[in-house]
Amino acid sequence: DVTANVVLKFKHVQHKGQDHLFFTSANCKLTINDYTSIYVPRPGQDRTFAEAINNVLNV
Repeated sequence: DVTANVVLKFKHVQHKGQDHLFFTSANCKLTINDYTSIYVPRPGQDRTFAEAINNVLNV
């Protein structure tokens, strides 16, 4: 289940009698439900850090 909240900002300009739209910025916020993170550390790295990342992402 994925939802997105998208905001597009634009400017409307008339040039030589023609209408133009200029998109000045875009913002997209995704919400992903039922997502499970499985972060695996590289060999030699501390497992505690990997567990902390998974705990934060899997709230």
